[in-house]
Amino acid sequence: MFWSMPFDHRPSDAERLDAIRRHAHDSLRYFATAALGGEDRDWTRAYLDLTANYMALAEGDSLDDRSMLEKGSEIADRYLDAAKRDPWTPPCSFCGDSPAVAWFEGPRFTHSVDAADKVRAEGAWTACARCLELVRADDREGLVWRDAKRFEGRDGVDLERAMTMARDMHEKFWKARTGA
Repeated sequence: MFWSMPFDHRPSDAERLDAIRRHAHDSLRYFATAALGGEDRDWTRAYLDLTANYMALAEGDSLDDRSMLEKGSEIADRYLDAAKRDPWTPPCSFCGDSPAVAWFEGPRFTHSVDAADKVRAEGAWTACARCLELVRADDREGLVWRDAKRFEGRDGVDLERAMTMARDMHEKFWKARTGA
């Protein structure tokens, strides 16, 4: 889920670099797990290598192409080894907790499966155990509350704004699910 900073805050270079590192780390975990799982190996390996090169620019001692490619290869191998021991699983789409225990398959999100490799549709919303209970109970405000609480106070976001942002994001799920 994408949460923006308040309009009156311009990120510092350190905040920007930290966000790039976090995004690259999450992407590398995903691509490494996907590459090992046999999902379109050429595509996932290409993205794994490309993302590792960007991470190499952030982590490396040098910025030249040769150093970036060498460091990128080391980083890709590191993430592949880590994925063998601890495969990546997405966090809950509603609240961000892990592990996800259900994947609601798109485009209608009415059917869920209990593992990522069982998803047979484009797009999915994941749910942790608590959020799965809330979805089944049609407790939309409970889901909004769980999602909003993790962002309250972060980057100047107050609870009311966080709840509005969560409702807006969840609306996409509920509209597709109910066909509205």
